[in-house]
Amino acid sequence: MTFDRSNVEERKVLAERLKKHVLNPTSWPNPMILFPEGTCVNNKYAIRFQKGAFQLGVKVCPVGIKYDRYWGDPYWDTRKGFLYYAFYRMTRWITPVDVYYNHPTNPHPHEDAVEYGDRVKQMIASSADLEIENFNGMAKRDLLVALAEIET
Repeated sequence: MTFDRSNVEERKVLAERLKKHVLNPTSWPNPMILFPEGTCVNNKYAIRFQKGAFQLGVKVCPVGIKYDRYWGDPYWDTRKGFLYYAFYRMTRWITPVDVYYNHPTNPHPHEDAVEYGDRVKQMIASSADLEIENFNGMAKRDLLVALAEIET
């Protein structure tokens, strides 16, 4: 599901759709996969999680994913364009990953969405040996857009 983060109405509609889905008893035990960072990082850091996924107030199973760069770097440098990235990825025959599963966890009664997300991020960072940074991955995209506008 895609949405415009800057559009409050779209965020509300998405939140309702997600909540309806995760609370539907027929969709359990695999209701959905969310990537709360909102972007891919470089195997070194766990960056700020977007709070929307944690506002649902439901149990999550924290999972960390680290890529093995030996067979090719899986990260998309948006400055090089999507066609370059697509060709690069399609010419790599394997993308090995290490997956770190953590025990499912529920929000604590006293936690808000940000605190819940931070606790989940800590679990993932600890299991996958990542450093925690309070960097907003979406800010990078905004910066790249602004720089592109300046160049034109």
